[in-house]
Amino acid sequence: MLDEMVLPVLRADYRAHGTYTWRAGEPLTASVTALTGDSDPVVTTQEAWT
Repeated sequence: MLDEMVLPVLRADYRAHGTYTWRAGEPLTASVTALTGDSDPVVTTQEAWT
């Protein structure tokens, strides 16, 4: 039952990711909030800001 709710969402996410094509354009005018932990083993706090 849970898989019937979750799998369609995951499939749609993977489909969107697989078909996305980046196009150059104007920078966003909206603010972006990046959350990271100070012990993140993959991304440093400085990298999250750039």
